[in-house]
Amino acid sequence: YLMSVVDYLVYFFKHESAYVLLRSLVCSHMCIRDRYDGFATEMGEVIVIDDDNDHDPTPVLLDEEEEDQPMRVLEFHKLIVQEQLEHDGLTILGLGLGLDAVLHEFVTLFSGNEATTIVTNLSDDMERDAIDAIATEQVQVAPRIINAEISPARRLEIYTAGGSVFVTPRVLLLDLLRKHVPIPRIRGIIVADAHKVGENSVMAFALRVFREQTRQAFIKAISDVPYAFSRGFGTVNKVMKWLHVQKLYLWPRFRSEVAEELEAIPPEVIELYQDLTAPMEQIQSSLVECMSLCLSELRKANMKVDVAGFSLENALSHNFDHLVRGPVENVKVTARVRQIVQDLGTLRKLLGQLLQSDCVTFYKMLVNIRAAHRPSAGTGWSWLVLDPARIVFKLAQLRVVGTKLCPALKLLSCEQVFGFKTGSMSLEQAPKWALLSQVLAESREQGLWDSPVLVVAHDDTCCSQLKEFLTMGGKATMRSIFEDRKQAYHKDDLPAHKKQKRELALAGAAAEGENVATQTTVLSPDEQLMVVPSCVRSSMLHELASRVVVLFDAHPRVIRMLEVYNALVAHQSALRVYFLLYERSVEKQQYISLLRSEKNAFQKLIQTKATMMVPSNQSGRVSHVREAVAAEELTSSRSGGRAVSQQIVVDVRELRSSLPCLLHRDKVLLHPVTLTVGDYVLSDQLVVERKSIPDLFSSMASGRLYTQVESMTRHYQQVAVLIEFDPEKPFTLFQGEPQTLEISANAMSSKLVLLALHFSNLRFFWSRGPAATASLFRKLKASQAQPNPGLALQVGSGKGDEDKQNPGLELLRSLPGITLHNIHKVARCVTNVAELGSMSLEQMKPVLGEASARKLYTFLHMNAREHLPSKEGKDAKQLVQPKQLDNNVNNK
Repeated sequence: YLMSVVDYLVYFFKHESAYVLLRSLVCSHMCIRDRYDGFATEMGEVIVIDDDNDHDPTPVLLDEEEEDQPMRVLEFHKLIVQEQLEHDGLTILGLGLGLDAVLHEFVTLFSGNEATTIVTNLSDDMERDAIDAIATEQVQVAPRIINAEISPARRLEIYTAGGSVFVTPRVLLLDLLRKHVPIPRIRGIIVADAHKVGENSVMAFALRVFREQTRQAFIKAISDVPYAFSRGFGTVNKVMKWLHVQKLYLWPRFRSEVAEELEAIPPEVIELYQDLTAPMEQIQSSLVECMSLCLSELRKANMKVDVAGFSLENALSHNFDHLVRGPVENVKVTARVRQIVQDLGTLRKLLGQLLQSDCVTFYKMLVNIRAAHRPSAGTGWSWLVLDPARIVFKLAQLRVVGTKLCPALKLLSCEQVFGFKTGSMSLEQAPKWALLSQVLAESREQGLWDSPVLVVAHDDTCCSQLKEFLTMGGKATMRSIFEDRKQAYHKDDLPAHKKQKRELALAGAAAEGENVATQTTVLSPDEQLMVVPSCVRSSMLHELASRVVVLFDAHPRVIRMLEVYNALVAHQSALRVYFLLYERSVEKQQYISLLRSEKNAFQKLIQTKATMMVPSNQSGRVSHVREAVAAEELTSSRSGGRAVSQQIVVDVRELRSSLPCLLHRDKVLLHPVTLTVGDYVLSDQLVVERKSIPDLFSSMASGRLYTQVESMTRHYQQVAVLIEFDPEKPFTLFQGEPQTLEISANAMSSKLVLLALHFSNLRFFWSRGPAATASLFRKLKASQAQPNPGLALQVGSGKGDEDKQNPGLELLRSLPGITLHNIHKVARCVTNVAELGSMSLEQMKPVLGEASARKLYTFLHMNAREHLPSKEGKDAKQLVQPKQLDNNVNNK
């Protein structure tokens, strides 16, 4: 407890009220004096305290020189850290308000500790940014990364070394289950991107195991996606329960502490609006009209779903999957309804591509959609047959070929379009390209190019096109893009290097009389300009120290990130932001919709926080998270009624699914190992291969399932294939397709029947979902012995496979009743197979067991002639002659 108080005070010991308490702690408990001195030295300040004086000390600050380094955190970031230090909880920030800055403060704070703090659930980019930021500071123990590539022995050394450690959730769960994490050395866990934590996710599973092993360590969580917690009923309460935290901290953009700091010196924002071209405006109107017709048909459908949210605004927003697609896919609906929902998603993507990509890419996307369209039987619906859809195709073609080559707006085939010469085509340029050129020229004239200029686009494809435009010019870029699409359509090999492609485009443009280098280019070779996607990290802003940022595509996260960056560097240089938007387009509507959804989410979270009731033991640091296993252990009939702990050997690759989490919740002891045969070993005789519906179809098509079943039947006596369905989708194998009883080589039902006929001991388990599977496993375990993890690990791994080269063992293995577990015992008791056949049933029972012995004895002593097929005109008991047998073999 005193260590936690010291950490809290050291972080905020610049406040005068902290000096008295800090002195009393240091003087009263000399054991933490060295710990405090180390912290103070790292922060560049030393407080000299006279232990002999009884009067109030006067702190003397030494070494007050501060390094000239850019500040990475704001005051409200420090307040967020202060809240979490006072009490563990879940912090929800506004989008782009500095999640990486808060994590940086946590990592810096705990990097000097002897105990280890685990930071998990981060992306690779965030891990690299955090390590690079800490590298510039003097910390006692530098942060390290633990992943699957590091050996278990080395991971144990890193866990024990102290400081901050970045661990992936899957590796953390695996180490916790194997008890490779030194729990006494772990101070706590910091969970980033808490909105990704689900009920049966790997992260929630790892936190539950961690809380069961220790109740002293802390758990802190943080996220910057607020609308993910406002969906559904009581979502934030559930997430806090899965995270084992009790407090909820909300930091929206409109909070007073945040607003005052960001608006103290606001950046210079210049909004510029660009008109759409006439074809683009008509295409946008036609696509919106198609979406309206789809939504109208969706409302008319007889579904047990609330259609109040099926509006055009929601269909255009980023919440489309949650508001429209999610409710429909979770119920059993007709194929027509599913086709309409799929069309809505396609139209939404087309609207985004219309504003973000070039005319050739948009046209090729339409062509691919039309070529891949296969109308399903009985749907009677497709957006491609609507009248507005024909307008979309005609105008998209017009933007590429122009009116000269197609004056009557007649639809041409894709082969005809890509058969035209590049010089004779229109190839309409994106309207924002010209606006971007004007913005860059204006900023260059004003002398703002002393630092790199940053242009933020939508994705990597848009960035690549903008780079070509800025270096080659508009016409040359469009001709280059058209030639790429043309070659891809004809399946020709693309040029080996991008430079060759640009040289060809420039040569073609120069041959037609266009002076690209002097008329259309924006950049000269010696100028610095960075074009980055919207997923840019804030660390890049600090590295470049840009004064001019051009937002080619709008996204609230980038705008908030620029606000935070401006508040950090406003005392050094002013930031100018150019905001490029299309006039009268859905782009602005989508941007406003995203801001509105974030505001509504925070308002809902504020109301939930005011009325929510959290159990006092939810954090797990007060009382038990779950009762002792010994008091609630399951009873197995094979143990004579004694209480035993159920155990299952699970493949480590299965930890990504939710089934191991549910099994652990049912107090089943899991042994995660790398299995070669099967996914779950319930006993030394029973193995289960789990297949989801997509995996079932893919493994059956590739033949992988046959190989897996063959391997399982070779090593185990009882073999099962578990077909697990998605609980949020209808419980049917063929969704939206008519089921027939006809036998077909391509039908899944026929393939499953043939598989069952080929392997007589194969069983199929049909499960409604992971919860039903966990219940099924518990029932199967009631009559099974506990598995041996070491034996399951050796099965199929090559150890003991030398027996396969022995013909006698190979023959012995093929006999009924002989399994992997008793074959070596039989081989030690008999000399050859003939001696085994001469044994009586009573002599076989001690070696094989009663059931296996009876099966083998019956097989060896049955009359084979009784099973021969009868033939007309011949004696059924006549044996086949050797010559005739050879002929039959040759014929086959």
